Amino acid sequence: MKKIAFILSLVFLATGAAWAQTNSLPTSGNVGIGTTNPQAGLHVITTATLADGSIATAILGNAFNHYTYFGSAIGGRIRGSNEGYLVLESYPTGTNNTLYLNTTSNGNISIGNGGGKVIVGSLGVNFSDNSYKLFVQTGIRTEKIKVDLTSQWSDFVFHKEYSLKPLDEVEQFIQSNKHLPDIPSAEQVKANGIDLGEMDAKLLQKIEELTLYIIEQNKTIIEQGKKIAELEKKMN
Repeated sequence: MKKIAFILSLVFLATGAAWAQTNSLPTSGNVGIGTTNPQAGLHVITTATLADGSIATAILGNAFNHYTYFGSAIGGRIRGSNEGYLVLESYPTGTNNTLYLNTTSNGNISIGNGGGKVIVGSLGVNFSDNSYKLFVQTGIRTEKIKVDLTSQWSDFVFHKEYSLKPLDEVEQFIQSNKHLPDIPSAEQVKANGIDLGEMDAKLLQKIEELTLYIIEQNKTIIEQGKKIAELEKKMN
């Protein structure tokens, strides 16, 4: 009997040593740690720690469908592929559908290496308005800005077919409306703002019209000067 017990003990010790050395797992089914009902290939009901900083966690494959999920309802996820894609996204089944990038202690967020591109559908700073690609509530300060004009520039004023309003009509319009023709009123600007490119074109239009008025006045002054000179010559 003692011999049988001794032999069984050796068998158990050998089996345990083999398990410790190979750490083999079943080739099929799910493996659970902290659960008797695993729902995935590896289901861990606790935290996992990588003690060595040189250790990497890899999800191998070529397809763009390798996910890391957060939350029981798949509220957020990270996905990527070996083609250089890495996406952090709020999954549509989540309730908030919001992605936050928190700053470090110095308050900086860096995206790219200086030569990359940041593609954003719509961006609001201190404000949310999806009708604009970029909306900054309190204003911006910059050293340079370039506006691409979608409408025509104002040089049409110098075309022969352009009809310049007489100054008396302009005066009547100003007295009635309290602003220049073709320029929005203060109420309109307050309600709708202004388009920089369009407003610059309108202001240039008024400058060009003013230039034409000055040219006409100068011609009139020259003609009047000639007539005055002729009258003085006759009087003398």
